[in-house]
Amino acid sequence: MQDEEISQKVASFPRWHYQFDLRGLLHLATASETIADCAMEMVWVVEKGEEVHPVLSVAISESDEVVLKLTVSPGSPADGETLDSLEIETETGMYALAVNRSGRWTYRPRDTYRLQGDSLLFTGAPEGVEPLAELFGQELEGPT
Repeated sequence: MQDEEISQKVASFPRWHYQFDLRGLLHLATASETIADCAMEMVWVVEKGEEVHPVLSVAISESDEVVLKLTVSPGSPADGETLDSLEIETETGMYALAVNRSGRWTYRPRDTYRLQGDSLLFTGAPEGVEPLAELFGQELEGPT
């Protein structure tokens, strides 16, 4: 939403003393939408299985964080549990970005999301990769 559109919407609001608050809320909503759109574009590469551009590979390799995709194995400690009950962020330092269930991605999953054979996309410190993989019943290949 552009400034002109925001001004028009604010001007149409009946009580002038709420106009300042409304303008701020509209700016916040626009910024939130932009951030969400950018996040969705960032995971598009993983979602579509596309090759990563060499420049992006270099930028990611120099990052302090890693991105990891894991699938919940049947019978693993994560199977049937909610994200909240697993305390993933506290225990591993990893953060769930998205969940893929039956081919449909859910971005920024809620803590109440119950895992059932889903694939998840995580980001966080490299030290959290192994504990997270164990939680999901996965064995990692090669060095982490």
